[in-house]
Amino acid sequence: MRSLSRLGACWIWLAAALTNAQTTTAELAGSVTDPSGAALSKARIVATNSGTGLTYDATTDESGNYLITLLPPGTYNLSVEAPGFRRTVQNNVTLEVSQHAEWLLNGALSGPMSAEHATQIDHIEHIYSKVASVVMHRLDQLFRGESR
Repeated sequence: MRSLSRLGACWIWLAAALTNAQTTTAELAGSVTDPSGAALSKARIVATNSGTGLTYDATTDESGNYLITLLPPGTYNLSVEAPGFRRTVQNNVTLEVSQHAEWLLNGALSGPMSAEHATQIDHIEHIYSKVASVVMHRLDQLFRGESR
C-alpha cells in the first residue's frame, strides 16, 4: 500500500512538471497565394537564422499553408519560392521564445517569370552543371594522382 501511494505521488509530480514545462522555441506559420488569391502548393519557405546561418524550411500543402516549428529565438531572414514565380524575401524578422509568428504571403509573390527570365535561369543552371562536372572530374584526377 505504501509503495502504491509513492507511485501516485510520483505521477502527480510528473504531471505537474510537464504542465509547467515551457517552450524555448518559436514557430512560423502562414499561407502563400498568388496575385489572384489562389493557394500555391509546393512553395518553399526558408527561415535563415542571421546569427547562426542555420536554415529551417517548409513546403506549403495543397491549401498553401505551412508551419515551421522548433525555431530557436533570434533574427531571421525569410524567403519563399514557388515554381513559376519570383522569390520573395523579408529580412530581420525577430522571433521570441514561445512566439507563434505568422508570415502571410497573400498575393505577395511577384507574377510569373517571363519566358526570357526562365530561359536565362535554365542557361545558368546548364553552365553551372557543366562547370561542376569539370571540377569534379579534375578533383577525381587529383585524388587518383593523375596529372594532366
